[in-house]
Amino acid sequence: MYARLSAWARSHPSAVIAAALVLLWSGVGAGLAIWYSGRIQDWSVMTDELLYAKLATAISTSGSPFPEVHGSSIAVYNQLYPLLIAPFYGALAPPEAFRAAHVLNAFVMTSAVFPVYLLGRQVLPRAWAFAAAGLSIVLPWMALTGFLMTEAAAYPAFVWAVLGLQLTIAAPSPRRDLLAVGALGFAILARTQFAVLVLVLPLAILGHELGTRRDLREGIRQAVRAHRILAVIYAVGIALVAVLAAVGSFGRLLGVYAVTVEGSLLPSGVWAAAARHLDAVAIGCGMVPLILGGGWMVSTVVRSRSRSEHALATLSLVTVTLLTFEAASFSVRFGDSVVRDRYLFYVVPLLVVGAAAALQSAQRWRVAVGAGAVAILFAVTAAQLPFTVYPGVWVDSPASVLNEVLIEQSGALGTGTFVALLGLFTGVVLVLGLLLSPRIPFAILSLVAVLAFSVLTLRSEVDRVVQGMGLSGRPLARSPGLVLDWVDTVVPEGEQAALLAFPVSTAWDTTAIRWWDVEFWNRSVTHAYVAMDENFRYTPFPHRALEINWATGEAHGTDDAPAYVVAAPGDSRFLLAGREQAANLGFAVRRVKRPYRALWMSRGLQTDGWTTPGRPAAIRAYARARARSELVRLRITLRAPDVTPAEYQLSAAGRTRAGALAAAEQRTETVRLCLSPGSLANIGLTSTSSAQIAGVQLGPGVDETRAVGVGVGPISIRFYGEC
Repeated sequence: MYARLSAWARSHPSAVIAAALVLLWSGVGAGLAIWYSGRIQDWSVMTDELLYAKLATAISTSGSPFPEVHGSSIAVYNQLYPLLIAPFYGALAPPEAFRAAHVLNAFVMTSAVFPVYLLGRQVLPRAWAFAAAGLSIVLPWMALTGFLMTEAAAYPAFVWAVLGLQLTIAAPSPRRDLLAVGALGFAILARTQFAVLVLVLPLAILGHELGTRRDLREGIRQAVRAHRILAVIYAVGIALVAVLAAVGSFGRLLGVYAVTVEGSLLPSGVWAAAARHLDAVAIGCGMVPLILGGGWMVSTVVRSRSRSEHALATLSLVTVTLLTFEAASFSVRFGDSVVRDRYLFYVVPLLVVGAAAALQSAQRWRVAVGAGAVAILFAVTAAQLPFTVYPGVWVDSPASVLNEVLIEQSGALGTGTFVALLGLFTGVVLVLGLLLSPRIPFAILSLVAVLAFSVLTLRSEVDRVVQGMGLSGRPLARSPGLVLDWVDTVVPEGEQAALLAFPVSTAWDTTAIRWWDVEFWNRSVTHAYVAMDENFRYTPFPHRALEINWATGEAHGTDDAPAYVVAAPGDSRFLLAGREQAANLGFAVRRVKRPYRALWMSRGLQTDGWTTPGRPAAIRAYARARARSELVRLRITLRAPDVTPAEYQLSAAGRTRAGALAAAEQRTETVRLCLSPGSLANIGLTSTSSAQIAGVQLGPGVDETRAVGVGVGPISIRFYGEC
């Protein structure tokens, strides 16, 4: 039996490799899910995770693959990941869908093993390609499977796309040209950032043809002849871009990321930022892939053994270069020049395949020269890295988990100098190994060293994440200890709820986190409303301003609005007619009448409910649609600033009362009114004191101060019998 199986395996090597890849993928995916991603029970990165959860919910609810949030279409084109997790958000409650999506993350991200293997087979024997594929799915960036973000799907999608480009560059044909165009679309569907591959393809084709012909004019001619379909498609695309640019609509091609192409794409400082980003990725993967892989790319572009090898080296070099500068440009213009290796780690499989090719190359001295040059470049630029230590794992730079160790080990040398010398030493060892060591033992030793480094780094990241706390204040990998989807348990199946956000804390971030929490965990929350000043938009998604008529209390255009609203009990702006269904975690869910109508509404208060000294404010109560007059009682809570007493005057029904509050004191004033059908009544409020407090918290980091009198809210209203 064994002899027959052995003979079959020798005669069917492709089937054996396919089975081995499936076993490797399922084993690593299951291990990663059980050990790490499947244990995550809370969100960590807002508002990114909220966006993809809502996109997935919209897909499952509407059945449409087009991006939609809060009932409005949004220009977010990276829909691949929401499409993958949409079945979970359609069939399960949000907390269960969240956990299922994290399990899926592990299997989706590790599925990169297949395209990496196929890419490796362009230049490597089966065993080497298999080793490179296995190494590509235990990298430190696998920690990103613990977050509800596009990276899990974008990682394999990127490698599949590069494989599609490689096939048409190495062996052009009309069918492969179309395959390359499809690969580009697939990559952009996974992550809009990969639109840069649209530039990579023609540059790589031209570079490949120039490398084989050494004549610019003839290289261009041959590139066009070999890729006629691509040439036509790109010509049409260039014409379309020119038209859109002429009418000022070029940014529409990138949707919400249109801002990334505004201004100079190569701003001052981009070269240094590019070096820092590439160096950070090099450190994250153990430096060996960059030094060997980069050395192989450079040496093979100059001289190669085969067309396929030259095509892959050229494609890899162009891809690494453009993606590096894209990440650096974004960092300089929008990210305070902070290194974010999350935007660049996609190139690591190209470096790993290149490193494997370097280790088995017959022209080892050429590769050694290239590797030495890359090591020197790393040593010269690595000292520019900031080596910032972040608590836990910073999702934008998983590789930064190593900074603490590097700082500890650097001693008096300084971290930058230590890392530069470490890179130079690694380069010397690798160059000597290529030139002097037996090929197979040195290759095995190099790959095992990178594997051990990657696994240990990934383990450190996993330990930090699963032991950490989320921004919500709950542990990331333990039971939250409360019902997260409590709004869904109150709102009947099929009904929708809207957010009426208002501060629930004096700190902007605390309030934002609590509103994000409500929206994230509850499928029924599908809309968001703001007052006419459009303040307190904690959700980054489309919202609508409630146009409440001061004269009538009616809200225009709300006949089909959600029948339920989630509000803050302390909201001092208005209260919609309806009945409170539940209160939890500092929020209230109300079933409201449609069209929306206010029971009371305020005017003259500052946007967060404080009076302005000397400026009259009013609270207007509206009669309900009844045949008889009703007795109405309003209970108005007033509070003084934390460190200063306050004084006020309250007038209603022709009477005025004065009040004084000690610092931080609260008092509830009760006002009784008799409202006839269709009538209204005003309650006047004037502050006769003044104090300085922090400015309105409309965003993080507000440092201004303002003058206030007394704070207003909550305000309750109750209707009694006939008066």
